Amino acid sequence: MPCKALCLHADDDVATVLSDVAMGDRVVVTDRAGNCVCDLVSRDSIGIFHKIALHHIDVGAVVHKYGDAIGRATEDILPGGHVHVHNLESIRTRKHD
Repeated sequence: MPCKALCLHADDDVATVLSDVAMGDRVVVTDRAGNCVCDLVSRDSIGIFHKIALHHIDVGAVVHKYGDAIGRATEDILPGGHVHVHNLESIRTRKHD
């Protein structure tokens, strides 16, 4: 049985996994209505409620969740990759000089 993830907005670059995911697991991403958004293979082990990349995200690109910008990619992130502090710089908590 595939793992599930939830994409909350059509413009999102990531979805939230709804259970622990192992590298190589099939992940079915749905929207709030339960419609399939996409089907991915996880490139990493991802803990419950963490983010999975829905498509290739270039280094420096702004990443969206909930339809809002949540950070900037610090490295290229491949589809099915774990998106977290190791490859995402927050723009919400970043101090501005």
